[in-house]
Amino acid sequence: MAAYGWFQMAGVLDDVASNEIPRIVQAAQQQQSGFPDRGDRFVKVREGIMKGAQEANVPLRADDVAVSIVDNMLDVRLAWDAPVVVYNGKPYLEIPMSLQRAYTLSKPAPMR
Repeated sequence: MAAYGWFQMAGVLDDVASNEIPRIVQAAQQQQSGFPDRGDRFVKVREGIMKGAQEANVPLRADDVAVSIVDNMLDVRLAWDAPVVVYNGKPYLEIPMSLQRAYTLSKPAPMR
């Protein structure tokens, strides 16, 4: 189940990033001061990841999601504990899981 959750989250992360990256690039172009450090786009990315985790039954908390822009790349890091042994609804053995992805934020060249 832990490996299944990891693969589910990898798919969720790719889907959310492919939907949000064009919006992040567009917002950066409108500001003309580079990519925003924080703001609405990161909230949308985090919300999309959290919704996907809930649908995949992965015990991911909002604190376990880190979204930033580093070197013109959207950097997303996830960390959670996957329960392996559960008795009476209480986990007794958990495996730490993590996932990190970086997506290029390329701005189109200006038109001449």
